[in-house]
Amino acid sequence: MSHLRAVVRLLGMTGLTGACFFAWALTRLLNLFSPGAGRWTQERITVAWASSMLHHMGGRIQVHGEPARIPHMLVSNHLSYVDILVLLSQGCWTIVAKAEIARWPLMGAIARSVGTVFIDRSKRSNLARVNREIAGILGSGRSILVFPEGTSSGGAAVLPFKPALFEVAVDTACPVNIAVLGYRTGPGLPPAQEVVCWWRDMTFPDHLYRLLRLPGFQATVSFGASSISEPDRKSYARRAHAAVSELFVPVFPQG
Repeated sequence: MSHLRAVVRLLGMTGLTGACFFAWALTRLLNLFSPGAGRWTQERITVAWASSMLHHMGGRIQVHGEPARIPHMLVSNHLSYVDILVLLSQGCWTIVAKAEIARWPLMGAIARSVGTVFIDRSKRSNLARVNREIAGILGSGRSILVFPEGTSSGGAAVLPFKPALFEVAVDTACPVNIAVLGYRTGPGLPPAQEVVCWWRDMTFPDHLYRLLRLPGFQATVSFGASSISEPDRKSYARRAHAAVSELFVPVFPQG
């Protein structure tokens, strides 16, 4: 039964993504006549897509607080690719993602087409280009989503935040807000640390298949009540890490 569940969900998610991407692409025509209306429509499609994808995966979401309504940089701990769906179901941010995602079949093409900013952390010269792109996005009135841990983890603790991308917050004086993510599975099910969190040497296809076999899982997102302001990027990284860690609940092995 769990194998059939995974196949049916995967087919549903594929069809949903194709339909939403087609609708999103059509809004580019609307942008020619009314850029504001076109962007608003694209954002609504993105939020609807993320919410529906979570539903197809069997995810239920519990939300504490709400995201800022003005252009800002949102920083969050990082546990899984599911994080993006959880956050985009609550609002629309341009995502900063690792460069290898741009090379993924299908998902890479979709990510590129919707304006994802890709970063190669192994190249210091890449950071200047990424920071310029982020500054341009914030300047256009849009918000940005950053995972400053630089990688996903099993959720035992929040990894140290890398300060490089906080330079934009210093240069543009944009608000910095936090989000804190967590996952649980039900009694008798494989632990969230192993089937929702995506880390260690887990391959994407195998992990997604095991996730879709689950009857369901619980996602939690908590938004910080106020913005953070610091004079330099290292101070930003330390304070944001402390704020996220304070609200973070470890994803224990027992689910």
